[in-house]
Amino acid sequence: MNWGLRIIIALGLFMLFIAGSVVYMLSKSNDDLQESDYYEKSIHYDETMDMKQNVFSEQLEPRIEVVKGEVSIIFADDVEEGTVFFRRPSDKSLDREWSLSNVNEVSIPSGDLTKGLWNCILKWKSADKEYLYETNIHL
Repeated sequence: MNWGLRIIIALGLFMLFIAGSVVYMLSKSNDDLQESDYYEKSIHYDETMDMKQNVFSEQLEPRIEVVKGEVSIIFADDVEEGTVFFRRPSDKSLDREWSLSNVNEVSIPSGDLTKGLWNCILKWKSADKEYLYETNIHL
């Protein structure tokens, strides 16, 4: 076999590899962004950082305990209103959200949540100040 035939075979294999890669990438539909409104969130970045800083400067970090069958969230201060958002990084369709109103402690049943890593985002308002706390939990 001469070198010209080897080059043609190598180029053919390379073209098959590229074509196979393109077909594979086009067939996968899991290329969604984690957040669809990231432009709007970038505009409000300073407000978000201020809410996070409020939690740490006033030492109001909520305590999150994963107990068999439930996730318990205990706030250091009374919550007038807010939300608990559980985001699954691997599958957007599993994301869950709960509303809070005049509570100090919340128990969320973990039976409905898939086992694995979750981003827990707590956003609440107390005494005319807004707070935001994010952490990862493993169920």
